[in-house]
Amino acid sequence: MQVWSSIKSFAGIQLMSSKWEDIVEWLIQIPSKKSMRSVIGRLLLSATAYFIWRERNQRLFKSKKRTVHVITEAIVSTVRLKLASVKVKSSTTGKSLLEKWNVPSM
Repeated sequence: MQVWSSIKSFAGIQLMSSKWEDIVEWLIQIPSKKSMRSVIGRLLLSATAYFIWRERNQRLFKSKKRTVHVITEAIVSTVRLKLASVKVKSSTTGKSLLEKWNVPSM
């Protein structure tokens, strides 16, 4: 939960619930949307799930443990790299979201 709370804080979605049911409900609502906000949301959720799963395996099988900060940075870096490859319509919302994620505009 600490990783998800940290990611929510970074992404500016602190008000989103941390309950699994609420996250799944939110995810079900956005798959057909192509807005920059929904793309970032899907990327954040999938990267977070992946890195938490990976951290679980590292701790269980290799006795390696990373801090919440390191895991959060890995998630943010992954999302940032994916966003750098996304074509964004010339809108102020899309551009401002890319600026917030420190992704250079094309």
